[in-house]
Amino acid sequence: MKRIILITVIFKLIVFQQILFSQTVIGKFTFKTADQSKMTIPFKFISNLIIIPLQINNSDSLNFILDSGVRSAIISELTASDSIQLNYVQQVKLNGLGKGEPLDAYYSSGNIFRMKDIVGTNQNVYVLLENIFSLSSRLGMRVHGLIGYDLFKNFVVEINYTELTLTLYQPAKYKYKNRKNRVTFPIEIIEQKPYFQTEVTNNDGTTFLAKLLIDTGGSMGMWLAPLSNKKILMPEQTIDMFLGIGLNGDISGKLGRMKKFNIGKFQMTNLLVSFPDSQSVNNVIKLDKRNGSLGSEILRRFKVIIDYPGNKITFEPNSHLKDRFTYNVSGIEFTTPLPGLPIYEIYDIRKGSPAEIAGLRKGDQLNKINSLKVFNYSIDEIMLYFHGQKGKNLTISVMRDGQMIKTKLYLDDKLNVN
Repeated sequence: MKRIILITVIFKLIVFQQILFSQTVIGKFTFKTADQSKMTIPFKFISNLIIIPLQINNSDSLNFILDSGVRSAIISELTASDSIQLNYVQQVKLNGLGKGEPLDAYYSSGNIFRMKDIVGTNQNVYVLLENIFSLSSRLGMRVHGLIGYDLFKNFVVEINYTELTLTLYQPAKYKYKNRKNRVTFPIEIIEQKPYFQTEVTNNDGTTFLAKLLIDTGGSMGMWLAPLSNKKILMPEQTIDMFLGIGLNGDISGKLGRMKKFNIGKFQMTNLLVSFPDSQSVNNVIKLDKRNGSLGSEILRRFKVIIDYPGNKITFEPNSHLKDRFTYNVSGIEFTTPLPGLPIYEIYDIRKGSPAEIAGLRKGDQLNKINSLKVFNYSIDEIMLYFHGQKGKNLTISVMRDGQMIKTKLYLDDKLNVN
């Protein structure tokens, strides 16, 4: 299995469910008490993904990614130790990004979701029969699935990426504050997913109006589909990349930099943008007429207020607005065979990458980076060492067939912009 190498870890692109159940009662999340106006919970932020606790039908607490790019909740992996009961199960097929065939899954309706002070009744959930995303191994902790529209639709949702808190407000009681350092855009909810329009500038200075999916479950900054608009110009300098895994298989394409991107009056420079190949995104472009997606590598630079009931999104910049946009220069992709334990194993190496040149191999177990013993650090902390500028050298020690191997890794950023 491959893992997303764009920006951090997961460039997950679940886009739509092929089968709709029009007769299912639409579920709703509400506060446990009628007079409650808001609820704040801390979240874990791993590889640009928001992970929140969720109970399903009195299960133990499960870990779900908060993903505005999905409609109904999806359970992507369960183990024998997970105790969960689901109602009214039937087998279906799901469709999304990628080049393969539709994916087999179970569909269940009429479930009850719980998260601290809120309860969701009549909730739908899909259970994937194949663990195609391997979220736990890639994130280094148990992650059971994804939830999106079902939660967003009933609240004004404030995501504070610096304090790592998620606050859900009762829409009727929420009051917007007029602040000079905020910008607000109207959003359109199409097939239970949020879109907004903004102007994007190509590197040659030409501009175009882009319709973008707001994707809290995508770790990338932005992806654009030139097929959707002839005004979208790929940068002259790009590298071929494996961009991720969709419901229908691998997503490949190119990675490049755009000189600048504005959200209202707030500008970001040297933005990393991915350009999936047409086979991977052709179906969804035809369905929702989008030009691309805006993901968490951009969203995390703001306090974001997503208001489905009010059809708007607000951006308030934080201290990360001017952070450099980096990616995994090394070409190494890691997994943790036993989630929760600091064991990092190479499961994929990009062809022609610094890692391949250094002689590293699939299956090597990482032991040290320079003098750093990796078992003292999380997978996020480890990956930061491979997000380097051109000219950075690392000494890498790995275990291979019971032998310690040491090699020099020269990080060569082909997309470096001075």
